Amino acid sequence: MEDKIKITEMVLKDSTDEEIDVMLTQYVYNYLDELTEEQYNYQYIQKIKPAIMMYYATGVIVYEVENGGFNQFLFNSSRYFIFDALEGYKLFGWNEHYNLILEIIKEINPLKLNKSEFFEYFDKIKLQSESYKSFSDKLNLDKFDEIFYKINDDKNIFPLLIEYVRNHYGDFVP
Repeated sequence: MEDKIKITEMVLKDSTDEEIDVMLTQYVYNYLDELTEEQYNYQYIQKIKPAIMMYYATGVIVYEVENGGFNQFLFNSSRYFIFDALEGYKLFGWNEHYNLILEIIKEINPLKLNKSEFFEYFDKIKLQSESYKSFSDKLNLDKFDEIFYKINDDKNIFPLLIEYVRNHYGDFVP
């Protein structure tokens, strides 16, 4: 098992951009890895420090959408990060990303369920779906994928993320 690095302001200041990315991402991976299957839900995930969670969540959306679209993102357990990504996009000043995710949330949550109810609802939809295809057909979010790809092609968010971390080290110390 690899040694866990203690994240401090000094460690962050002395790290390269890539090391910061790996460190923050690995911190979340390690936390999630320690959860039992029953604990892997929104309630437990929200115990991670907000700035770290938002950093991670914005990356998760990029990874999931680029590898299967928003339907896949919501089908997988990564759906638990949608509100953190939304908050992260707002905090980091990525208005196009923020507006797109907000539009998706409005479309898939017309009843305006609170976060806990929203995730319970999606957990039920997933369980009731016979397959990924039936889940995907119910949501039909493909139209948002192309918009997301265009936004990401126009802007490399990694340098902006790291710049934010470097200007707010204290927010990223667990």
